[in-house]
Amino acid sequence: MARQLKKIQNKVHPKETAPAVPPRKKGRDIFLLLMIGLVFFLMIVGWDQLPVIDRSMYAALSVSLILTFVMRQGKVKEPILTWITRASFAALFISLALFAYTVYIRYFAA
Repeated sequence: MARQLKKIQNKVHPKETAPAVPPRKKGRDIFLLLMIGLVFFLMIVGWDQLPVIDRSMYAALSVSLILTFVMRQGKVKEPILTWITRASFAALFISLALFAYTVYIRYFAA
């Protein structure tokens, strides 16, 4: 009897469903692409003048930026996405640590 009552109620007053939210369109990430290009340009132009620490700092920064681009643009499953996010943050922190070390060596450890 209760099932029949529910069927009748659904026919008379159907439940309102929330409108489906369209998936967010992914942008082109022009700024991110410009930053990746700038880092590669600086690495290519200054390869002879940069010490090994600076080269590795720029390499870690470029890895972080590329992983961020893959994270934003790629169609990746959730478990892989978490690993990409972790790797991106790890590369970014390595780059920041190398930058701090470079600043310390150049300006404070005279």
